[in-house]
Amino acid sequence: PKGLSFMDKNSPVEIVTSYCYLGIVVNAAGTFTANNKHLYNKGLKALFGINQSLDKADAPLSVRNKLFDTCVKPIILYGSEIWGAGKSPKSCPIELIHLKFCKQTLHVPRSACGLAARAELGRFPIQVEASLNAIKLLIRLRQNVPTDSFQSDALSCQLDLDK
Repeated sequence: PKGLSFMDKNSPVEIVTSYCYLGIVVNAAGTFTANNKHLYNKGLKALFGINQSLDKADAPLSVRNKLFDTCVKPIILYGSEIWGAGKSPKSCPIELIHLKFCKQTLHVPRSACGLAARAELGRFPIQVEASLNAIKLLIRLRQNVPTDSFQSDALSCQLDLDK
């Protein structure tokens, strides 16, 4: 916003539209669209890496699934405890990587039905796991944060905003 400025020990603090903190991109509007694109790019590189290895070997589906789950999924789910509770657009970049993996693994065209490709491999949408991670964090916070603490007040305030 124009005309707004902040000072820290007589030094001006720069106002930015987005900021990467501990690998999670946060923007001024409070959405995680830029974060999802950031994770998409990182996940795409990891997927390309395992595809390079798998193209040379005729690995069974169980090995391909295990490689995706250990090499790509942790990258694209990074910080999902924070952003996983948000509404996911239909064409979520994170899910696009998962669908790309499923279709490449089955050697079907990109235009093939994503639901069928996931079902054939016995996989659920990545957004389901991201939402579960966010729910698990909320449960841990509610169980472990003392009720008379600042963290408890902040959590209550945040939950009231979501109503």
